[in-house]
Amino acid sequence: MATFITGDTHGDFRRFKEEIFYEQAELTKDDCVICCGDLGGVWDGGDEEQGQLD
Repeated sequence: MATFITGDTHGDFRRFKEEIFYEQAELTKDDCVICCGDLGGVWDGGDEEQGQLD
């Protein structure tokens, strides 16, 4: 089992590209990737979200 930890992505997922995070090719369901912070990938920047943020 392997564990990989990264900080907040701030919506920038380049660190997960294969040429940077090459270990991902060998990951299995027994491995773990931990993202500390608010992943940022769940927001779409749409009008509804902007209204809620305002």
